[in-house]
Amino acid sequence: MTMAIYRDERKRKPIVLCTVLILAITFAVVCIYAGYKKDRAIEQGGTADPPGMLVGVSYNRTSGSVARRDFFIQLSPEKVVYSTYWPADEDYYANGEQYTPAVKENVAITKEQWADVEQIVLELYPQLEEIPEKRDHYNISLPGVHVLDGGDESNLTLLWDTGEAEKKIDYNLPNDRRTMTLLALLEELVDPVGREIPRYGPPVLSGIYVGQSGCFWPERNYSFNLNRDLLSGDVEHSAYTLYASFYSLEESQKVHATLTVPEKEWDAFASFAAELGLEACPDVESDKQPYCTLYYSDGRQQRKKLGRATAEQLRQYLTNLALRLAMQNAQP
Repeated sequence: MTMAIYRDERKRKPIVLCTVLILAITFAVVCIYAGYKKDRAIEQGGTADPPGMLVGVSYNRTSGSVARRDFFIQLSPEKVVYSTYWPADEDYYANGEQYTPAVKENVAITKEQWADVEQIVLELYPQLEEIPEKRDHYNISLPGVHVLDGGDESNLTLLWDTGEAEKKIDYNLPNDRRTMTLLALLEELVDPVGREIPRYGPPVLSGIYVGQSGCFWPERNYSFNLNRDLLSGDVEHSAYTLYASFYSLEESQKVHATLTVPEKEWDAFASFAAELGLEACPDVESDKQPYCTLYYSDGRQQRKKLGRATAEQLRQYLTNLALRLAMQNAQP
């Protein structure tokens, strides 16, 4: 009996050690993945806060010495520290002089002008993608360096006061119409000609596609596209349309429908989508199922991976919406 127990314990020791090792590895993987998710959330916007107080903005845009388009600006809360731009002045050529950029230094700005720039930067910040420091890029904004021809290029650099030191970070601008407001404000500071500054609100959800195909069961194959009428000349103000394809258990057949969706029904769906947290779902690059595509008012699209429960809730909601609208349309 003693020998049997002894042999069992000897057998258990490597098993216990393996179990502990597996648990340790699993814990490490989970921690790494959690950190990865956090980093991804920060990269994609998420709830990341700025690293400090904004105390400087530098921007450069070049597309080949285009008048009143290509410019560089280094801005502080008090002044345009340094700027260059290509003026629209035909006299440069008429006088036989070389076409050179205009330069301005230490031009005072108002508190309101800085507040305008700061507001837009902070609105855009959750979407700004930080460029790693190790990334090499040619900075054409160096004083005395002028590109006469070449491709489009732009660089945004923000200077933050962290409380301990000043930190300079390069960013890629997001696909958001509010970047047009930021660039127009900066252009007007460099070359004041009374430009009309476009004002846009934050982009909002304006449509969704969700679907599944390739299943053996017809009731599991479906697609719903709820969006503004894409064939309308004025998409931004056109009515919502639901393109639905699904299997109806009541009629035991596939249903294909194109239905007009009232604004109040869209508002109800948008609230439902917010409750599901669709925008917080992870991004996907392929047609992995289940997934959905979110459309925004600024033209941006995001493909989101859905959990099975979330996908089922979406399918049920849109199926019921299609049946309800179809019934309303059928009534005399």
